[in-house]
Amino acid sequence: MHLNLDYDMDNDILSVTFIHGVTDPNYHYVSNVRISNNHTPTPIDKDYTFQPSKNIWTYTYDFSTFPAVKHDILEIVATCSLDGAIVKELHVGVYHWEGKGSFSSVIAPTIGGTVIVFAIIAIPWLNKKIRKRK
Repeated sequence: MHLNLDYDMDNDILSVTFIHGVTDPNYHYVSNVRISNNHTPTPIDKDYTFQPSKNIWTYTYDFSTFPAVKHDILEIVATCSLDGAIVKELHVGVYHWEGKGSFSSVIAPTIGGTVIVFAIIAIPWLNKKIRKRK
């Protein structure tokens, strides 16, 4: 299961896009979503008896009663009917790199991989050109 989170500060709506591939969404589904905010007294706690899609869908949650403000931390716990739970946090109004490591630590392997693929393609081609000259 994977969650993509987005908080609309203008309308106080949290959108949670779920990626949870199943064959039978009436048997294997996200059964509970619990959302807590570091400054609100009561979490949002929703139970479900099925999921609306076999793979990807979005639920929205209204925060107009206790609007989240910039730098609040929303914790989302999504529980599967069969396979446990996933926990994800959203820092409201703060956009940051969600990968592990810095930008350069992600780009360097990508560039290195591209160079290797290019070499695998180019070396036989260059070898062929060199042999034709002889």
